[in-house]
Amino acid sequence: RGGAAVYGGIQIIRKSRVTAVKADIFSLRDVWFRLIAEDRIAAVTYPGGWCDVGTPDGLDRANAMVANRV
Repeated sequence: RGGAAVYGGIQIIRKSRVTAVKADIFSLRDVWFRLIAEDRIAAVTYPGGWCDVGTPDGLDRANAMVANRV
């Protein structure tokens, strides 16, 4: 959290890890932090470019990236 990395992909989590959370509303970060504490989580980094396409500006950026193969 707060580092240079950002989650931007897929995850595979055992259903039992999620159903073990007793709160009705929670963040999957809670599950991730438990997995980190148990040394049961892994990740890979992507060396290419990426952007958020959740806004019109972000979509424009993505289109420019594709057009320029950035």
